[in-house]
Amino acid sequence: MHILYVIHAFPWNETTGATLVLDNYLKQAHLRSIKTSILVPEIEFKNLERNEYGSKVGMYSFKYQENWGVSGFDLSKLNDNSVSLPLKFKPDLVHVIDWVNFHPSLFFLFKKIGCPIVRSVCNFEEFCPFSYPVFYFDNANPCSVPLDSGQCLDCVSDNAQLNVTSAVYTYKYLIRDLDNYKKSYRKGIGHLLSGRRDFVRALYKDFVDYVVFPSENFAHYFLTQLMRSVNYRVIPHGLENVSEIPVRESRFPIKIIYTGGDRVNKGWDVLSAAIDRLSTEPNDKFEIHFVGNTDSIPDQFFQNSNIKLVRCPPYRREEEVSVLRTFDIAIVPSHFESYGLFVRECVRSRVVPIVLPSLGVSDFIANGKIGFELDVPYVENLVHTIQSISKDPESLTAFRRELNITCVPSAKEEFDKLYELYCQLTDSLGFFAFH
Repeated sequence: MHILYVIHAFPWNETTGATLVLDNYLKQAHLRSIKTSILVPEIEFKNLERNEYGSKVGMYSFKYQENWGVSGFDLSKLNDNSVSLPLKFKPDLVHVIDWVNFHPSLFFLFKKIGCPIVRSVCNFEEFCPFSYPVFYFDNANPCSVPLDSGQCLDCVSDNAQLNVTSAVYTYKYLIRDLDNYKKSYRKGIGHLLSGRRDFVRALYKDFVDYVVFPSENFAHYFLTQLMRSVNYRVIPHGLENVSEIPVRESRFPIKIIYTGGDRVNKGWDVLSAAIDRLSTEPNDKFEIHFVGNTDSIPDQFFQNSNIKLVRCPPYRREEEVSVLRTFDIAIVPSHFESYGLFVRECVRSRVVPIVLPSLGVSDFIANGKIGFELDVPYVENLVHTIQSISKDPESLTAFRRELNITCVPSAKEEFDKLYELYCQLTDSLGFFAFH
């Protein structure tokens, strides 16, 4: 079996949720002697092979779509015969992790050569130009589905003009392209958004054979927006197994980790407001470590606080468990998560998470035994939770015991389910389990 994975970047060049997932797939495929290749969007790229995970991984590139956030959803490009595949082989199956920055004719060409297409849906970028539908409401609550076309028009019209250096995570190419529509601004945006919805529905109706979602809640959210039945499975992302970790003793200062930078979708609005309230008076019983890219957070934020706030560089993936084990709590106030991989990584490392209700996280921490799921008002409840723990660190003991017996799906378990699907789709006698 030879699987072609489609993704926006090679996993050895980037560490994001999508590339981490693919990294696991490649390792597990190697253990089963499955041939793998990767297709990425590039303007100029020479097809190569790379020795990785103990076997050769084919590296291929496809036509790059400029301004993908807008121009990548043109129905007329879906059946474009002028583009060709660069492959030297016919894949047994194509697994699309994401197709950001790809020319949309990609799907037509795979269908043309008779390849079954599996689509992993882990984000909302096909329907929302900002990937995360949290920019319409002032409190960053996720938009309800099906999306209201009028709200989408207002949201894109307002937010596409925000400065790209601000805290808002958005697409530079979306902003750049929409500048061309100033004269007929809202009319142009409305046309683009309407065409986008038609494109996505045609994509899942005519080209994608099977959809894989990371969580049941997110599957329901996405399919409510798609408004059509598809063949799908929910396969949670898995993590590498780690050695058993003894239950930590309570200690001061309580070490807290946060990794979301100043991105709205990651809950920066909640955390920064909570820190403002927590720092009204000195408190040396806890410290918050900002791990990852914090360049856009001003120095004054760290310097003018009565509590200890620490900038920390990103850690390498192989360091993840050893780094996380040094922390007691993780603040993960994301407004929108299809799965919440970092929450699972914290649970695996026995770090107690504090989260907001979000799709992929709520169906994991629903019972409240392995972490804190905050109710509204989020800022007040985050402040109260941190203050309560700093006064009584023993309150974490029950959570830690529960974490020790909580199972996070393994990378092997995830790929076992995927491999079963691969075999089903490549077997002429296979069948679809229709949802």
